[in-house]
Amino acid sequence: MFRHLFLMIGCAWLCVAAAVAQVQEISPQKAPETLEAQVAQADVVLLGVVQSAAPVSPRDSMDRQPVREPYEAVVRVEELYKGAAGAQTVTVAFTRAHKDTRPPLMTLEPGDRAVLFLKVPRGGQALEFVSPFYGRREPDYNLLRDLRAMSAEQGLVVAVEITLTLDTAVARRGAAAPATVRISNKGSVPVVFGSTPAPGQILTAAGPDGRGMPLRTGVRDQAAARIPLYLPAQGVFEYRADLAQFFDLSSEGTITVQAVFSPPSAGASSWQGTLRSQAAALTIE
Repeated sequence: MFRHLFLMIGCAWLCVAAAVAQVQEISPQKAPETLEAQVAQADVVLLGVVQSAAPVSPRDSMDRQPVREPYEAVVRVEELYKGAAGAQTVTVAFTRAHKDTRPPLMTLEPGDRAVLFLKVPRGGQALEFVSPFYGRREPDYNLLRDLRAMSAEQGLVVAVEITLTLDTAVARRGAAAPATVRISNKGSVPVVFGSTPAPGQILTAAGPDGRGMPLRTGVRDQAAARIPLYLPAQGVFEYRADLAQFFDLSSEGTITVQAVFSPPSAGASSWQGTLRSQAAALTIE
């Protein structure tokens, strides 16, 4: 009798040990202990408020509820500590479990205000938590203070600018008027634009009367190449352009020229917004 009892206890311990071993094998990676490591692990770090959260594929009321379901949340950006500036909202993808999981999955609800540590998935349009099990923190005073200091000291927010420089402030009628357009990434994080700019797409000019000047025939429909433009940290993209090839400079007077670049979105990792250079004055004699 005792022999059978010992065998039963032994089998029970073996089953428990096997279960524990299995849990350990699938246990999630623990969150980094330091804030520096958490920031380093993420592509984007921000403070935001969740505006909406909904299933990626809405279900019919008669459909059976899945155990896990992909969701997407729209988050309004309050402060950005790491990543490419320009977007007022971002989309965050996550998985909602309709049954208890241990540990619980990271989720977002409308109205949530949190610091999010996010990554850019391969081929994805939405950002994701750095892990399904961690990637958000409550925005207490000390955390926000440390994130602001770290972001400023390390230049973690992409600072991009566009400039337009004229070779000369005075040009003769019908003569060449060379200019340089430069896009600079002054941050310590790479940035991707959804397209590579073309002069006919981003150059604008206003005549002496303040009215917009049309582009010359043949360059009006010139579009930016739909090839993403990658700028590494401290990287520069520039090209030379002759304004006389784009605008009619046959009349005397002073015109103003500006470069305006609004690249299309290329997913969650791309820069979003509009870059505007300073206005440059060119006098035609």
